[in-house]
Amino acid sequence: MKPLADLLGELARLDVRLALDAEKLRVDAPDGALTADLRAQLGARKPELIAYLEELRSPRDTSHGDVLRAPRDAALPLADGQQRLYALAQLRHDSTVYNISTVFRLEGPLDVRVLEQSLTELARRHEALRTEFREIERGRPAQWILPPQPAVVTLIDVADALAGLTPDARDAAIRQRLHADARVPFDLRRGPLWRTLVLRTGADLHVLAFTMHHIIFDGRSIILSVGGLFGGPVVALIAAV
Repeated sequence: MKPLADLLGELARLDVRLALDAEKLRVDAPDGALTADLRAQLGARKPELIAYLEELRSPRDTSHGDVLRAPRDAALPLADGQQRLYALAQLRHDSTVYNISTVFRLEGPLDVRVLEQSLTELARRHEALRTEFREIERGRPAQWILPPQPAVVTLIDVADALAGLTPDARDAAIRQRLHADARVPFDLRRGPLWRTLVLRTGADLHVLAFTMHHIIFDGRSIILSVGGLFGGPVVALIAAV
C-alpha cells in the first residue's frame, strides 16, 4: 500500500478534494477523475483519511510557546534568494538587470496627493517596501526595516511634448521615458528600493510606473499588490537591462 502522502499528492494533482461532513468523508472530484482503482483506495483508507482530516482541523499544540517576532530595530538575516541577489548586485553596483518595473495606464482625474497617501499606507503595511541591505561584521549582509515614512511620487507633465505627435510616436516617446526611469540603479544600502513615476500625457490621462529592485519584490507580487490596489490594466512589464 502506498504512503498516505503519495495518495494525497495524487488526489491533489487530479483536483480531488476531501472534506469532513458530520464526521463523514466527502469527496468532490471532476468528472472522470475517480477511477475504479482510486475509489477502491479511498474506500480502503477511509478511516485513515478521516483521522488525517480531523487532525488538520484540530487546534495546534501550543505547549512549546508562540513564535516570537524578531525585533525590527536590529539587523535581520537574508533569505537564501536575497543572499544570491545581494551577491550578484555587488559585482556591478550600477547594474539595473534586477530592476522590475510595471506600468499602468490611468484614465480620469488623478489626485497625486491621494496616490502618495495610498502608497504610504501600502509601505507601512508591507515591510519589504521599507527594507534596505547593509553589511555587518566580516562583510556579512543583513536587512534593516526602516520606520514608515511618506511616499513620494515623481510627476512629470509631458502632455505638451506629446501634442502633435502620431500615436506611434507618442507611444515611443512614453516608452523611452519609462525605460530611462527603469534603468536608474538602486543602492541596496539606502532604501526605499522602489520608486513611483507618473507621466501626465493629456487631460485626465496618466501613465503610472512602479520600479522596484528584485531583492524585495518579484513580478507576480507587484501584480497582486499594486495591481490589486489600482485595479487598472498592466500596460507593460519592463526588466531594465
